[in-house]
Amino acid sequence: MKKHSSLLFLLKDLDERIESEELLIICGGMAVALAFGGTRRTIDIDVMAPVPLSETLKKAVKEVAKKTGANPEWLNDSAKGFSSYLPV
Repeated sequence: MKKHSSLLFLLKDLDERIESEELLIICGGMAVALAFGGTRRTIDIDVMAPVPLSETLKKAVKEVAKKTGANPEWLNDSAKGFSSYLPV
């Protein structure tokens, strides 16, 4: 899954599986593609969250990956290491 439209499909599928509210801030290549129509390919969605990702969210991400054949790490929260300030 490399096109941002495919990644959007993953997010929509994830949204359908999550019953509680989750706050994620999309950053990196996917943010550029969504905000500015960037065409550079990306293989994951970099996110930051004000709290650690919930177990429910992590489970749903794995379910989406299994259903679609996407990389289980398609939702990547490693970007949090690059941020010293995260607005809520």
